[in-house]
Amino acid sequence: MNTAIQIYVSGTLWKRGFRFYSMQKAVEYGICGTVNYGESHHEIIIHAEGDEKAIEKFVQWCSVGSPSCRIKKIETKPVGFLNYKTFDIIEN
Repeated sequence: MNTAIQIYVSGTLWKRGFRFYSMQKAVEYGICGTVNYGESHHEIIIHAEGDEKAIEKFVQWCSVGSPSCRIKKIETKPVGFLNYKTFDIIEN
């Protein structure tokens, strides 16, 4: 079953490759959506759509992040589908 969620990740993320690595993982898991910084460079917001099991794996990966990240907190919430066809980094 497909699902759509918003993932909020906070910690030491700025210039650590989190957005790039999350895009690679999303593509690997067949997930579509977007990743961008939140209001500060200590928060990442991800919109993810895809198979429920793939989303679960992706959220697990997000809780660890890229090699140089320090994840402090991760939250998820269900959201509506926006019908993305790819997974993209939104540049600020």
